Amino acid sequence: MSNRKKYLTNFALVAFAAAPVVIYAYSSGPDPLLSGAPGDSPTGCIASGCHTGTPNSQAGGSVVIKASGGSTYVPGQTQTITVTVTDATEKRFGFQLSARVDSSPKTQPAGLLLAGSDGFTQVICIDGGPAPATGCTSKSGGPLQWIEHTGLGYLKSAAPATTFTFTWTPPTTDVGSVTLYAAGNAGSGADVVTGTHVFLSSLKLTPTATTNPNAPAITTGGVVPLNSAATTIQSGSWFSIFGTQPGHGSDHPVEWYFPGRKQARRHKRNGQREAGFPVLRDARIAGGAGSG
Repeated sequence: MSNRKKYLTNFALVAFAAAPVVIYAYSSGPDPLLSGAPGDSPTGCIASGCHTGTPNSQAGGSVVIKASGGSTYVPGQTQTITVTVTDATEKRFGFQLSARVDSSPKTQPAGLLLAGSDGFTQVICIDGGPAPATGCTSKSGGPLQWIEHTGLGYLKSAAPATTFTFTWTPPTTDVGSVTLYAAGNAGSGADVVTGTHVFLSSLKLTPTATTNPNAPAITTGGVVPLNSAATTIQSGSWFSIFGTQPGHGSDHPVEWYFPGRKQARRHKRNGQREAGFPVLRDARIAGGAGSG
């Protein structure tokens, strides 16, 4: 049990005779290991002793994870994540989510989770303490982390559904597919909770290639043979290639290259000769096609 505050109520089964029974309502956020991820409790918060029943058994209820990148991620590129808990029969909602690398889901976190600015979410480590901005470490019990509702997020939740929003930064390198696992809870809002509903879900994301925003690009119809009626580059002919390169101004040097002749000429701009191959924005490269 973590040292974070939880609301609880003691009550006696038989006055002056029975020992008090303590039931916890995790309105300020659950302990770690309750997201339903591999290595976590497979039934979410039901295993904590707070909630009862069977996950996903309530008709019309659910927990849904959505990522701004859809079902893909670009290494190191931050995405917005939403977790929506729906249950028209209950009044208050909470959740817990963990991101894992599919090749080693019990031990390897997938990137970093960052709480939203609204104060409705928080990130914790396996020791139950708040996660550092750079992620959990061995000092906090290990690298795994969980994001979940706060007391404020719980109090602001309302039927029939509540959405929690936060961000996730994937690993900076391609680690293969990753999965976000979430457990959602729906309850009456009472401090003593025995009849809440628990929902489990997951979202798998696969890596996609990174696009270089400064890569040169040939415009449509930008390859133009010179002094020829041909529409494609011919052996032994001269040609121009028109294109763009975002990120470079009009003063960037242009290099003229002559394939097959093994020579290059630097274009002179502003009285200076400068090296470099980048294409001038909205300019052209001129060259000749060698015959052998």
